Amino acid sequence: MNLRKLPSYLDESADTFFPRCYLVSAVEDERTLCNDFRLTGAISILKWVIYNSANAPQSSSTGQGQMNADDSEGPKTTLVTGIKCVDRLDEFLKLKDFDPSLKNTKWVVQKYIEKPLLIYDTKFDIRFSVHLCNNAIQKRLKPSADRNPLVPKENMWSSNEFQDYLRIKGHDNIWQETVYPSMKKAIICSLVTVQAIVQARKNNFGLYGADFLLGEDFKPWLIEINLSPSMSHSTSVTAILCANVQEDTIKVIIDRKYNSKCNIGRFECLSQQERKYLRKRAHSLQATVLSKDK
Repeated sequence: MNLRKLPSYLDESADTFFPRCYLVSAVEDERTLCNDFRLTGAISILKWVIYNSANAPQSSSTGQGQMNADDSEGPKTTLVTGIKCVDRLDEFLKLKDFDPSLKNTKWVVQKYIEKPLLIYDTKFDIRFSVHLCNNAIQKRLKPSADRNPLVPKENMWSSNEFQDYLRIKGHDNIWQETVYPSMKKAIICSLVTVQAIVQARKNNFGLYGADFLLGEDFKPWLIEINLSPSMSHSTSVTAILCANVQEDTIKVIIDRKYNSKCNIGRFECLSQQERKYLRKRAHSLQATVLSKDK
């Protein structure tokens, strides 16, 4: 919800990089959610009808298309603790009324990204590397029988492997020109909105991990930012990556304190603010926003 304050800090809108979110406990947000849900449903049906009218004969068995709510199984709880998935508005409202935990101000509803970019028919997200699906979840499951054999066994690529894939698909410069700059911009915008409420603690620092999902147009959408992301060597990619992150973090925290021009590995400075500005806008004197090179 802090991203709603972004226009007061920068001439930017969070709607350009963050999926629509609604605070469950706020009456106005619930009203907006209901209106947006119905509008999106109506538009989706219209798009489906137009597409099928132009590309295929009409069939009586496709009357309501993909928006057929009668086939819904209702609320579903994912393997990730604290996340509930629903595909019907009435089911969500019923869930909200009967689940006391949803009255907690930390619960939010986030719009699903409808057309994500796929790698070999597989969803993926980006953090320090390219995750082909969520490794924390996928490692508990058996691969689908229809799984594309080109998807890596560990469900993960390094940044270089992903960029090689993009070049093979004819998108030579899309990472450098679109994906990476947009992710950096989203991180800067996000941190600016919370710097005034982050409590400064002497001799402490925080390491954050930002998760992104790419749309079919290669536009990055920020999903979440986690404090102290996992540094476990769960795959061959993270075994190398996490070791480098930890080493480079020490360089930033210790070496850079005594030499501002020291080698900081693959970290890079994304934004600098004058301390005068920071004293006015925040309690912290953190002057540099750093991001691990993807």
